[in-house]
Amino acid sequence: MKLTAALLCDFASARGNLLTVVGAGINQVFRPQYPAPLGISVALAVQFDEDDFGKQHTLRMLVRGPDRALIAAIDGSFGADRPPGTETLAGLQTVVPVVIPLGAVALREVGLHGFEIRVDRGRATTLTLWAREGSPAADETGSEVTASR
Repeated sequence: MKLTAALLCDFASARGNLLTVVGAGINQVFRPQYPAPLGISVALAVQFDEDDFGKQHTLRMLVRGPDRALIAAIDGSFGADRPPGTETLAGLQTVVPVVIPLGAVALREVGLHGFEIRVDRGRATTLTLWAREGSPAADETGSEVTASR
């Protein structure tokens, strides 16, 4: 098993083996004052190998403030059964979606925050988020890429 994607996002949901993600790739938030609710989610895609099905797996996420002080510790478990009709497929791999809502977590101050995610005591993946005061300037709201043929 391995964590193949971890994204901070506006919203995420998991249904079956599908992961729906809206507003992915958040790396900064603006709040008028602090403390303030985080109000985002973490979307994970975990690749299961054949021997990972039918077991419960652990998840631990630590949210840390700019001074590395612990803001929140989130523990949970997840699992998935082998997809029906795949019993004869040797070496089957599938992606299992996991969503961690963080709406109730409060950011205490401005600065760079860390989100340490660990699945089954594996190597930790860390996401970062810059908490800022105020509202985004017009040139900081993103860009749009258009494709041409």
